Amino acid sequence: HQPVLGSVIEDMAIAQNAARAGLRQEPLRTGSLGAVRMYDSFRAIWRGFQKNSFRFLAAQPRTGARVILASTLFTSYAPLLAWMAGASEPALAVAVGLVPAVAFWNWYGTWAERLQAPFAIYLFQLIALDGMRVALGRGRSEWKGRYV
Repeated sequence: HQPVLGSVIEDMAIAQNAARAGLRQEPLRTGSLGAVRMYDSFRAIWRGFQKNSFRFLAAQPRTGARVILASTLFTSYAPLLAWMAGASEPALAVAVGLVPAVAFWNWYGTWAERLQAPFAIYLFQLIALDGMRVALGRGRSEWKGRYV
């Protein structure tokens, strides 16, 4: 951790250092190995991800653009367009809104996680937009009682 001590998004910096060292990386679900509580309140969740989201996009513009494009198209506009196309069929919009649950079916471990996926993604989009507002405005996010 010493080489990334000054990084606000240290997990990204560690991953970048590992990649430069030629180490193979793969995202894994490790819930069966242990548990960790990153945040203890909704406000802490908001602040933590607000701090990270826009910085991630700045650090990884190509990956960030793909994430924004995919999440925006598949989770925001697709349900809206489905609703507009068939306003008399609200079930169509709901079905399209469940695309994230289907797209990441194997990633989410439980039925509850799968059904909550669209809401979590929509919420993250709001947090990311707020992170962008902060970064482009005053440029600092409040996190764990300090500004970064």
